This record gives sequence, structure tokens and C-alpha cells, in this order.
Amino acid sequence: MSLRIFVVFSIIVISAVPALAERKTTLYLDGAVIENSFPATNGIVQVLLPGECRVETLRVRANKDSVIKKVETFKAQPDNKINKEIEAIEKRKEQLQSRLDLIDTKEDIFIAAAKSQSSKSLKKTKNDPTPLSSVRQGTDFALSRLDALYFTRQSNEKELKALDNKFSALKKSKTGKTFVKVSLDNPKGSVNISCIDNTKSWTPVYVLKKKDDNTVQFSITSGNIIHGQNEEVAAVLSKTADSEILPVWRYSDSSVPFQQFNFALEGESVTSRVPFISILTMTNSSGFNLPAGKLVCYEDREYMGIVDFKGAVKDEIMKLQCGSR
Repeated sequence: MSLRIFVVFSIIVISAVPALAERKTTLYLDGAVIENSFPATNGIVQVLLPGECRVETLRVRANKDSVIKKVETFKAQPDNKINKEIEAIEKRKEQLQSRLDLIDTKEDIFIAAAKSQSSKSLKKTKNDPTPLSSVRQGTDFALSRLDALYFTRQSNEKELKALDNKFSALKKSKTGKTFVKVSLDNPKGSVNISCIDNTKSWTPVYVLKKKDDNTVQFSITSGNIIHGQNEEVAAVLSKTADSEILPVWRYSDSSVPFQQFNFALEGESVTSRVPFISILTMTNSSGFNLPAGKLVCYEDREYMGIVDFKGAVKDEIMKLQCGSR
């Protein structure tokens, strides 16, 4: 299936900054195809792909005014500042780990000291006329040191965790950047560049409204699709690798359904009175295989809640729960 989707790529300037077209993103159930158009500078287009894009799904298409001479991909050279920051974090992590190891040793010592104090004889002697007081002092000292070590450990572990997160982010930024360089025969030509991002996708939300004439209005909606500024978004009711050609629905607002159908209500049974829950029977006559998602139900102008929708193939008889508890 020919996939058409477009997202803005970061641009690396060669001699002049190319103007960006409006970003376009087409969402599938398991990913998104992202694409944008880029003008060439002296016959060269060089862009930085988003880290989430799969390089093997990269597609480059020359516009009518150009012919592609060559396409190259290569990893970005890591920034020296990033390397220095990674080295500093590694040293700091070693220091913190050494401190934690020392805290372990000290805790063992003070735990042993506290046990030793509690096991001492309370018999009065010439050298220790108040043994109970001495034991208490020794035990209190050991416990106070353990308390101080506990708070020191917490502080060190918190800093170590923050450094681990920062270290992972820096490592990813160091290795995850891929450049695409396109050479064209036309110095002022342009290309469309696209790829698949499996971190972006959409889940359909179905809205069911029971009507007074024994029909059901069944809508396919977008739910809350998150998109960026100046981004044109569309959605397809399939996975990226599916061969069936389906409509591409343009997203405008979460309140505007992608498509609506009227199904005949074939049956209704009440499963609960408080709260009211019913099972509505109807046939999926939409012409689509409806994938799993969420189902929002309204009955007699009343909102009945949201439930999971397991999915339904074309012409399947569906028994849909209206209401939740």
C-alpha cells in the first residue's frame, strides 16, 4: 500500500535555510507516516530525521522539476559538549556509588554496635556503676548515626537516579540522529521525504447514540489526537502494512466524527438497573472492519459512560454494552 504522511524534519543548513512546507502526519493503528517537502540549495537537500523514524522506511520522491542523482544516509557526529557531559556524569556516578558502598559498610558497623550495646550485661561494676545509662548512650549514638546514614543514602540515591536518566537521554541523543542527503540534477529542485514513526499512532473512539426510531447512530471519531502547531493530521482505520485501501480521514477537531452510520437496532436487553446497563444488538453494516478501541454510549439523551470495544468485522452481529459500573 502506498503510504502518504508528512512531518517536519529538523534542517541542517548547508548554505541557506530551506523553507519548510506545512507538516503533514497520517496516523495508522500501529504507527504514522511522516513527510515534508524540502527545496534544494545548489542541488542539495540535507535534513535530520527525527530519532523515532525508522531509517529502513525512508522514502524520497523528487518533484516534477527534478531527478534524484543520489541519496545518502549517515549518522550525525556527536557534539563534543555531549561527550564531555557524559564523561562528567560517569565520574559523578562513580563517586556516588563509592559513597553508597561506604554507607553500606558504616551501616553494618553501627548495626553491629547497636546489637552489641543491647547485649551488654546490666550488672553494676566499679568501673561502670550505671550500666543501663551507658548502654542507652551507646545504643542512642549508634541509632543516631544510622539515621544520619539513612538520609545521606536517600540523597545519594536520588542524585544517582537523576544522573542515570540524564545519562540515558544524552546517550540517545548522541547515537540516534540520522542525516539524509539528497543530490538533485536541478539546483533549485525539491523533494518529498517520508518515513514511518512507530511511536505515533491512533486508537479509534466509537460513539453510539440510541434513537427513538429503533435505530442507532454509530460514529467513528478520533478521540484526543495530539498534534503540533501548523501540522495537518489525518487518520486511517488500518495498520501501516495492510493492503486494503481505506479512506484517509482528515482530522480537524475531536468533536467532529470521521464518519457516521445508522444501524438498525435488532435487540436490547437490560443487565443492570442501578446503574442502568443494557446490551444493544446490531449488525456492523459500515462496510469496514472495525478495530478494537473505546465505545462511548448515549441512550435516551443520557451519557452512559465509556467501555472497551473489542472490534468487529464487516457484517458481524455486534452485542454492545451500553453503560458501565
